[in-house]
Amino acid sequence: MIHNKIEEFRKLKIDKKTIINCLIIALVVSVGLNISINNMTGMTEKEATISMMLMRNVVIGLSSNRMGLLLCLLGIFIIALVAETLLTYKLVRKPGVLRVIAWFFALAQVVSAAYKASNGGSITFLWMDGSVVLRSFLLLLSYMLMAYYVMVIASWFFIGADGDVCLSNQETDSDVTTSNPSGTDLSSREANDNLSGNNMENNKWKLSFKLRDFGKIVLAWLPYYLIYYPGTANEDSIIQIMEFFHVRSYINDLSAVQGANIFITDHHPYILTMIFGAFSKLGLALGNITIGFAIYIVIHFVFQAAVFTVVLGYLRRIGWGEKAVKAARMVIMFVPIYPLYAICMLKDNIYSAFVLLVAIGLIEIIRTAGEVLNQKKFLLYMWLVISCMMFTKVYGKYVMAVLAVVCFIWYRKWWKEIAISFILPVLLFHFIYQGVFLPAMNVAPGGLQEAMSVPFQQTARYMKEYGEEVTDEEYKAINAILPVKKLAKLYEPELSNRVKERYNQQATKKELKNYMKVWWNMGLKHPICYIDATLNNIYDYYDINRTTYVSYTKINTYLQDNVDKYPENEYGWLYIEAPEELEEARYFVAQATLILEKTPVLGWFMSVGLLPYIVLFELYRLLVTKRGRELLVWLIPILTMGICLLSPENGNCRYVLPMFYLVPLLIGRVVRDLYGARN
Repeated sequence: MIHNKIEEFRKLKIDKKTIINCLIIALVVSVGLNISINNMTGMTEKEATISMMLMRNVVIGLSSNRMGLLLCLLGIFIIALVAETLLTYKLVRKPGVLRVIAWFFALAQVVSAAYKASNGGSITFLWMDGSVVLRSFLLLLSYMLMAYYVMVIASWFFIGADGDVCLSNQETDSDVTTSNPSGTDLSSREANDNLSGNNMENNKWKLSFKLRDFGKIVLAWLPYYLIYYPGTANEDSIIQIMEFFHVRSYINDLSAVQGANIFITDHHPYILTMIFGAFSKLGLALGNITIGFAIYIVIHFVFQAAVFTVVLGYLRRIGWGEKAVKAARMVIMFVPIYPLYAICMLKDNIYSAFVLLVAIGLIEIIRTAGEVLNQKKFLLYMWLVISCMMFTKVYGKYVMAVLAVVCFIWYRKWWKEIAISFILPVLLFHFIYQGVFLPAMNVAPGGLQEAMSVPFQQTARYMKEYGEEVTDEEYKAINAILPVKKLAKLYEPELSNRVKERYNQQATKKELKNYMKVWWNMGLKHPICYIDATLNNIYDYYDINRTTYVSYTKINTYLQDNVDKYPENEYGWLYIEAPEELEEARYFVAQATLILEKTPVLGWFMSVGLLPYIVLFELYRLLVTKRGRELLVWLIPILTMGICLLSPENGNCRYVLPMFYLVPLLIGRVVRDLYGARN
């Protein structure tokens, strides 16, 4: 397929005018990408003209890395030349949609650069003076052109001018026209994906597990476990273990239901709290809590490897060629994010594993045009994985509620089956598990503040910037919900925890209603303040230049760090500690991971900020190829990104972990489209 595309492009004639235009574009874009919107010269508008400041910034920006600039110029020239040629011959469908995505991408990068440059400041940084405006516009234009040309090439390469996914001749010959009882023609672009009409056995629901895949994944991941023995964990997991042993923490204050005999809350999934605690208790019975922790990590390690093995088996069973499966397996084996989360005690990686299993079921529904819903084994499978998905992350019920409604509408012929396998688990979880079982087990519900990160953060920033404008009535309404005097000091631009944790759990509905009225009116007075508070807390989720440790590389020391509350002589038995002699090796792996994240191409698989644009391009592909029903599975990353907009921390990798887990599916899909179902 790649060879065919190269040959197809060679037949196109490139005129001199296009070459000259692309050279100019490459010069502009390479310059734009290599300068900063910061004023690197120290010059001000009083000391120099805007053009002088701009040119001096360009000179400084280009002087630091001439070889990098040259490579950037060459790469962008080639990309621009290919893209402009394709556009000239009209070999790309709906380029206007790609331009919209490109402008959104560019705007997000510039906004991110502004907040980083101003260190939690304001978006007004972009127009603080004429020189910044010019540099920002140059950066915006450069990012837009780069993104647009890359997507143009990707569209031509993976979709084609006629809107069909570029499959090999070998595969298209095997596609059989089949009618769909739900009304969709299975010979259409939407349905020709994997369904083989002459192989009914292939459409019976079953899971495939190859020991060879499992063994390769385990061997590739094993060094991480040995180096990071007994594993890693974040603060939430340590607090869950504390809850199990009835040791109080600040989490106990984040619920409206409190009492002397209430130690566990549903702030963290109760089921996982019991599991984490049970293994810790096992460790204590064996002489040291660390032993139980290590045993849990081994089991979790095997579970994660098994889930990815099932995914590979599913891809292989439905006709994704061995090259596609191998590509997906290589990503799983060698991209550090997967083994690093496999050895981590954390709720998010367990949730993400079940999300992946749910995604398999959704793909199967799409692939068989709903026919798989006639099979009881499939309905039982979906019931189990959907339930586990909700048990391991509370907001999973909202994700599944949306998926259930969409599935119910699109595949309404099987409304009874969907009601049983999709909707009923959500209702049981909400009304029976959370409404009856947890209260009976003396488990306090999570607090309202978990859904209020955005308005609370906006109020805190308002108090910091415009506190002197707050009226007595507004002051009283806010103080009933949050400690208004402390908000300015509590405010952190990229983390809302310090503010939302001070929410008054005893606040009445009337007080909350009054606060929301005040919040709305204050936003009308100073909307830029609210915009800054919101974007400061989320911009890293859309910034492709964001680099940070993608996973946890140690066991959290919450207990050790709070010895005033938890003295070592009283709580030392709860300490989970890694061998000090492996500290240097752990540091080496952590730094190597960071280097890989910054490496072109390879770093894409670990880029939090790239994920939204992969989703947007996929939505474009579904639009062009008229595969609307495939949106069902892509609702998972879409909803995940929506949840990130409400998250308490900017750019936290674990919040987008379900999307990272879906990457192998995407890679397998792309490679299959290039090579076909039979290699």
